[in-house]
Amino acid sequence: MSDRIQELASGGGMPAKRGFGAWIAGRSGRRDYWLWVVPWFVAATAATLASPTLALLFGVPLLLFWIRRLHDLGWSGWLAPLINIAISIVGWIEMGVATAGGGGSGLFQSLVAFAAIIALRVIPGQPRRNEYGPPPGRKPDLAETFT
Repeated sequence: MSDRIQELASGGGMPAKRGFGAWIAGRSGRRDYWLWVVPWFVAATAATLASPTLALLFGVPLLLFWIRRLHDLGWSGWLAPLINIAISIVGWIEMGVATAGGGGSGLFQSLVAFAAIIALRVIPGQPRRNEYGPPPGRKPDLAETFT
């Protein structure tokens, strides 16, 4: 057995990040998050005004970036789809209330989604290395690696 395979089998190393894994590997700090989300938000809003079906294309990139932000907080990236599901449930409830009585505009669902975006921005990441890597913008320290 090669040394690399033996190291991976014993839990001593991490597999190389290639392909899709590279998109969600690591951590993203609050500054990086905000620099990405603001242009995304403007583009998603413009696309939604142009055609509501275009808005569906903007969900996947946000989901992938939420995974990296959740990693910075020390949380599992699997919370990102759960956040999206919760926002969708709020929209379905709002749609059900709208069909039963008044006219719903999706405003409450939009406010919940905006609150999730802001919450992920405001909560500070872990200052030390966690299971997803070193803090963003900081090079790994050899002493930290081998302790």
